[in-house]
Amino acid sequence: MEENGNASEMEGKMGYQEQFKFWVEDSYFDDATKQELLAIRNDEKEIEERFYKDLEFGTGGLRGVIGAGITLTVIKSMEQLGPAKAALLIVIAQLIIAYVIELLGLFGVEKEPLEWRKIIGMVIALIGVAIFQWK
Repeated sequence: MEENGNASEMEGKMGYQEQFKFWVEDSYFDDATKQELLAIRNDEKEIEERFYKDLEFGTGGLRGVIGAGITLTVIKSMEQLGPAKAALLIVIAQLIIAYVIELLGLFGVEKEPLEWRKIIGMVIALIGVAIFQWK
């Protein structure tokens, strides 16, 4: 395969087997990546799993809307709660969303079983915010 310096452009026009070969042979990819791929070279199913589809980068056009919404939420929460409480809520919200993603196996994340200790930990953190707010 001819090297032209634009790996992503070439990748979009290949099947999964060609993608695999390209990643193993092209100088764009580091040795650690190539070694990882060479370790699966005899596992057709794993190669197909890793290379059957091009991943789309971004948020499907929602980045501007989501980014603006998050920014507005952070600004308003800082104004109303103060920086410490707002930061606590933001981190707790991120933990909750991350755990839901993990539980449901969204975005290609391996699905994990429910663990009560994690839920209890998040509840304790929310109680901490309430105590912080208590006057």
